Amino acid sequence: MRLLVGILALSIVTSASTGRAQSGKCADDNGRDRCAIKAQQKQQDAYGVDAIDDLASKGSQVIRAFFVDGYGRDAGLVNFVRGPASEPRVEWLQSQAGKGGAPRTLLSAIVSLGTWEALQADGHAFDRQLAPQPETSPAICFHGWMVRVETVDARGRSHQSTQSACDPGLTVQYGFKVAKAAVESLPSCSLLDPERTRNDVTRLSECSLLTGDRAAAAQAYNIFRTPWFTNPRGPDFARPLQYLFYDQAEISWAGLSPTIGSEAASKLWAEQAANSFFALSRVHGETPDRVRIEGTILFAGAPGGKERRVPATMIWTRENGFGFRLRSLVAGSPNSG
Repeated sequence: MRLLVGILALSIVTSASTGRAQSGKCADDNGRDRCAIKAQQKQQDAYGVDAIDDLASKGSQVIRAFFVDGYGRDAGLVNFVRGPASEPRVEWLQSQAGKGGAPRTLLSAIVSLGTWEALQADGHAFDRQLAPQPETSPAICFHGWMVRVETVDARGRSHQSTQSACDPGLTVQYGFKVAKAAVESLPSCSLLDPERTRNDVTRLSECSLLTGDRAAAAQAYNIFRTPWFTNPRGPDFARPLQYLFYDQAEISWAGLSPTIGSEAASKLWAEQAANSFFALSRVHGETPDRVRIEGTILFAGAPGGKERRVPATMIWTRENGFGFRLRSLVAGSPNSG
């Protein structure tokens, strides 16, 4: 199955940006100034959250980090909040701006007092500017992520800072520490193999796909993300992947006759997935030993150059003393073009 790989583009490193109402010093990969007040307001509205000063006036303590990925896209918001008469909580939100929907709180949990106090202690200096370094030759940076951190401390004072990962500073470092704390505070998310995700922000994004028995869903998802299963390169990969298929695995693939058995199923998968892409929409734990993975298969090389999509469902089971293996896959209707 082909991975969607972006084409890298060079960008000149800009100076670090912190504080409020800054302009022109923290452009994302699309050239938008993420330090501009209007841009920050737009980002805030996209997630459906109040301004940090409004939260301060209501007596809430807050630690939140907005993430923009290396292609200028809003990647998510981690929000730790401790409101009046409330325990500290963590939320993971994703923007629906431009998608015709409302912002979504995808994950939420109460966090320990130790986690909350550790984040408060670690964040005392995230908005400080570092001393200027001696000038050197211009540097380049590949698709730097951007992080905007906002906090309200125990004294009701708000702090804000925006920084690109291409620049020196403390904001990005602290922002990813906030994301790491969120993963650790959400048990099912912490089960996801960090080697299978780019960072803790993408780990949270993938964790939001888990439903039902999320612990089982996370375990099956780790197997689904086994190297080369989601990205085979043709028949030569069938035998190395066969161990991931149940003995009597069944695959019904659009336009082909159904197959039964681990050898035939792994061969069909290795051949067909090399020229298509499985786009996941949900990983649902039905029981501790049965997980349903839903999504859409995008076929390459469709007639007329048009993109062809069919719904697809995988069933992964843990039985007969083995870990999770693919038991069945239905992709579209068999023998249908």
